Amino acid sequence: MANWNALADSELVLSTLAGRESGFEELVRRYQRPIAAYVYRMVGDYDLALDLTQEVFIKVYGSLSRCRAEFKFSTWIYKIAHNAAIDHLRRGAARETTSYSSEDERPAITIDSRRLTP
Repeated sequence: MANWNALADSELVLSTLAGRESGFEELVRRYQRPIAAYVYRMVGDYDLALDLTQEVFIKVYGSLSRCRAEFKFSTWIYKIAHNAAIDHLRRGAARETTSYSSEDERPAITIDSRRLTP
């Protein structure tokens, strides 16, 4: 099939499930930039957003058989992206960067954090 960009998302999902990798490649082409931008707005780190976007597409590919035709593919993939970003932020919430030092000459102790600050 030469004209993948003319197909609907649901047709590309079915094509991918039938074993044609080109269908998934077209889905990635359509959604990679918007998903990366969405994740970036949530995490505030460009490189991290790219990594999480890659994880999103790995999750999407692995669960494509659970994508239900009665729902829009775009809604489904954005929900996966949202959950991936929230999971990452929750994992990092336990780590907070704080320096503690007293007035004497003891070195400061730093605890790393990825928590968003005001």
